[in-house]
Amino acid sequence: MADSRIPEDEELGDEEMDFEGGDEDALVTLLTTDEGETITSVLDKLASATEVIAKHLEKQNMILVKILSVLSAAKAPGPTA
Repeated sequence: MADSRIPEDEELGDEEMDFEGGDEDALVTLLTTDEGETITSVLDKLASATEVIAKHLEKQNMILVKILSVLSAAKAPGPTA
């Protein structure tokens, strides 16, 4: 038994969506933050931040390799004669 509050398919109609006029403004509002940032500006900032993080991780890895090589050299047994 169908719920009387839900309209049938025939009642919904086939109105075409009209994107002229105010609909473009609604889309711009939806894709823009309150500060005026758009998706492209946010993605650009994200790309820059990712590059900075990658550089820091690269330096951290170099430091860790140096620490590991020093620790490995200290643990290596000397020649026994």
